[in-house]
Amino acid sequence: MKFAIYTKDLLDGLKVVAKCADPKPMTPILSAVKISADGGIVTLEATNLKLAARTVLPVHIEDGGTVCVNARYLLEVVNKLPEDTATFTLEGNSLHVNSGGQHFNLLTFDAEDFPSTTFNTEPKLEILIPVFKDILRKTIFAVSTEDDRPIFKGVNFNLKTLGKVGYRLQAFSTNTHRIACYLGGTLPKRDSDIGEFNIIIPPDALRMVNAAISNDPDDFLRLVLNEQTLTFKFNNVWIKTRLIEGEFPPVDKLLDDTNRTATATFNTLELKAALDAAKLVAKANEYNMTRLRLSENQIEVSATSHDRGDFATTIEAHCDSDIEIGFNTDYLLDYLGAADCSKVCMKYGDNVTSIKMSDSDVPDEFVYIVTPVRI
Repeated sequence: MKFAIYTKDLLDGLKVVAKCADPKPMTPILSAVKISADGGIVTLEATNLKLAARTVLPVHIEDGGTVCVNARYLLEVVNKLPEDTATFTLEGNSLHVNSGGQHFNLLTFDAEDFPSTTFNTEPKLEILIPVFKDILRKTIFAVSTEDDRPIFKGVNFNLKTLGKVGYRLQAFSTNTHRIACYLGGTLPKRDSDIGEFNIIIPPDALRMVNAAISNDPDDFLRLVLNEQTLTFKFNNVWIKTRLIEGEFPPVDKLLDDTNRTATATFNTLELKAALDAAKLVAKANEYNMTRLRLSENQIEVSATSHDRGDFATTIEAHCDSDIEIGFNTDYLLDYLGAADCSKVCMKYGDNVTSIKMSDSDVPDEFVYIVTPVRI
């Protein structure tokens, strides 16, 4: 095998693919990237059996072939190469890398041991990249990190057909103390009809895709569903993940406002600034708790700690009824950081009933429900 390639193209491809290689695998081949040179392209692949990635790059090939080398080490080597191009030559068990007078000999693995991975291409759902990024920003922060309930360790994507109009795409995440709900995504139907689905996607895969896709507002991300796997396709990259097994519970009852009879409206940035300051004290107390005391024209934000003292401030607000409620400070800050609205509407009942927060102007697109901390 011998080929020449632009180092930037190779580096960009490895930065995506190498994330799927296992740095401490039970089987050494899972730490490798598979390099296949054939027909004017080089294909890079890596997998840890849960995640897999592939990218194809244009090259000048003298001799085709396939080889596997340690993915992280190859990434480090390519990152140090001094020239715009590099030549790769396989001789025996060594892959020789030459660029600008630098010469590396990389030890290789037997390519026959590399796990076979199929990346499906149809049927697919196309999502504009800004829409996908918006969904993740508004949901992934609320994913559970606990192992006792695996279905909450991912983001639930729910696709339903709207007749000939298209699809309704919604997404949910929760750690059982709070739930983030993306409710407002309408997607057009295209030639390749993927049909309805209700799946739970691991956050590692979502973060990997989010980091790798472009910021071009006109680019599409393609989702290909096949049994218990999902493939993301964009540009010359495929990323495949196993789905989390199980059924995400319905959230309709949680969205019901029967027990939330009052409303408070306030400036997003003002409450965020107050909570950022309160957190300096709250993070030292039990449950990281900040108190919100709502009255007709203001919200008092306060926190107390035996180790750090007290904090209090007020912001302007319009509140239907007086109440004092305690919250995990980070839970409120997470929502306010994801919300892209100037004013938030908060619906509440008593101080033990979960509250619902949303954009005061567009209340049915991004909804956040959080359980209070008992005062």
